[in-house]
Amino acid sequence: MNTLQQFIQYLRYEKKRSLHTITAYEADLIQFANTLSPNSSNFFELENIQKIKLYDLKLWIRKLHSDGLQPSSILRKIASIKNFFKYQLKIENLQINPTKKLASIKKPKRIPQFVPQRDMQNMLENIQWKTEFEQLRNQLILEFLYSSGLRRSELLNVKISDIQIDKQLVKVLGKGNKTRLVPFNESTKRCIQNYLAYCQKESIIIKQNLLVKKDGNPMYDKLLYRIVKNALLQFTKLHKNSPHILRHTFATHLLDQGAEIDAVKEMLGHANLAATQIYTHNTLSKLKSIYKQAHPKS
Repeated sequence: MNTLQQFIQYLRYEKKRSLHTITAYEADLIQFANTLSPNSSNFFELENIQKIKLYDLKLWIRKLHSDGLQPSSILRKIASIKNFFKYQLKIENLQINPTKKLASIKKPKRIPQFVPQRDMQNMLENIQWKTEFEQLRNQLILEFLYSSGLRRSELLNVKISDIQIDKQLVKVLGKGNKTRLVPFNESTKRCIQNYLAYCQKESIIIKQNLLVKKDGNPMYDKLLYRIVKNALLQFTKLHKNSPHILRHTFATHLLDQGAEIDAVKEMLGHANLAATQIYTHNTLSKLKSIYKQAHPKS
């Protein structure tokens, strides 16, 4: 087992990272190997990893810049490499971490995109799917993501046993293997009940995971992504159409309606308040508008 395989095992079984995260890490590391080595097949053998220097890392980052990658993508790739070498140090494959003095790059602050309330309501009330099963399940996906702000990996991992239907709460396993309780609304509750009732009527056996395909097997990441993307394309004019947009929408709408930022932070599962503060942009815009209209000297 080479060092990459060891690292992937560590992410999967010890850190319990999502499949989406593990796939991204692996792709970043393989790209790193392909950039630095003409023969990348044995790049992750221990004797080769021990030869990596800070200069090699800087060379790789310059290549990413010259390829036109966005700063956010470069930052993610740097994080993948840093975590890989940090792990090698931890298991004593290395004595010195070559990424220790690797300077980070500045990421421009971007206001997160979100769905306006009118468009969100229109989508939830009017979207149509081909079959009854798809209608019930896909409606549940949209309602759940919007009412609870879950990441798509978190929703995919929700089990029947995690849902307290009467209390309208769901137990979520988030980043860093941390669990939290998140509320959902009455509309989501009805969607859960209707979906489960249909599955029982049609003998679709749900073993653990709430979201399944018609054959009862758990839903996979790319399918959920396509479902949300297709819905957003029909009812919004956003440049991005990923499930994460509904997480942005959840947070923005809550703060717009006066929710405490600390409460939103807990529901989102953020480790620090700074991650939640990006969603106050729209609230601040409204405050400025109100100020200009109301203040006698504005």
